[in-house]
Amino acid sequence: MDSVLIANTYHELTDPHAILRHTWLALRPKGRLVIVDRAPPASGDSRESVAHHYTTADAVEADLRKERFSIIDRKNVFIHPPGDEVWWLIVASKS
Repeated sequence: MDSVLIANTYHELTDPHAILRHTWLALRPKGRLVIVDRAPPASGDSRESVAHHYTTADAVEADLRKERFSIIDRKNVFIHPPGDEVWWLIVASKS
């Protein structure tokens, strides 16, 4: 594959490292992986329903580096819809 997009899903993965390893194998050299997901709420809301629907860009970047991806770009505030929600974006490459 030339590219893979994981949108609003990474936070749901029960074994993200397995997904990243399979993605690495499926990508051609210099292929790109784009991940976009929700950041934790700034309000510090720790309700159970909120806690399972976000992940940090820092945690995902660490996962990507561990699985040999190079980070090409990162936007800590990619989308900021009305309210407390912020979405981040990471573009990574198979080195």
